[in-house]
Amino acid sequence: MTRILTCVACLLAFACAPARADSLVAIKAGEWVSTMQLGDGPPGSATALRICYTADRTFSETDLNRPLPGADCHSNVQRSGQVLNIQTTCAIDKMQFTTKQVMTIVSDDEFAINSQTHIENGPAKMPADMTMLIHWQHTGPCQPGDRPAPEPPKP
Repeated sequence: MTRILTCVACLLAFACAPARADSLVAIKAGEWVSTMQLGDGPPGSATALRICYTADRTFSETDLNRPLPGADCHSNVQRSGQVLNIQTTCAIDKMQFTTKQVMTIVSDDEFAINSQTHIENGPAKMPADMTMLIHWQHTGPCQPGDRPAPEPPKP
């Protein structure tokens, strides 16, 4: 169950990970390390993922609202300076979830996300709540073994 909840939270986090006029987050080319920690996980249980972006990329509110295969999702973004409040609701078959994220852009090389997700009709057919902390850090050029970044969404 925890693995499935983690996958759902990761899906939302990467959908929101982010310059056009509606740009939310700029990602520089190179290696980014994403560290994810479940809110109730033991210290030191964070999972790190090294991702290679071969080109600069920006993510906008329009990107957040592009359809995900098999899901009906909608996002609302409020920005105040370097802090974005993102609320996303999704329905996948009978499962519904709401995620509230606070993304803090620390610098051009770093941002952090505090994500709270509520799931209804999930795998265990019981409501579930989880918190995840996600930290993104640009570390320099891509390295052998880095996971390629997903392709940008199609307009």
